[in-house]
Amino acid sequence: MPPGHRLLNETAVNQRLTELEEACRADTTVHPLQNMPKWMAKTSATREEQRQAELAVLVHNLLVVHYAKPPPPNAVAGVLTTKEIMT
Repeated sequence: MPPGHRLLNETAVNQRLTELEEACRADTTVHPLQNMPKWMAKTSATREEQRQAELAVLVHNLLVVHYAKPPPPNAVAGVLTTKEIMT
């Protein structure tokens, strides 16, 4: 991992995603956010890219947690329901 970078827990990722979504909504108005955190991208285009990356982290984490569990006895290979992923 590059210096100055650190892994974030799920709570921190969710908080950043919330802040990024707020910033992206503000980008579409005439009143963009002021005093953005240092970790947040500086332009509207890169903030949207960053938001997509944060979403990918959340999906990845959900999949890691899901596949770390043993499959249910009636599981069919390759078929997952939303309920199975979220539990």
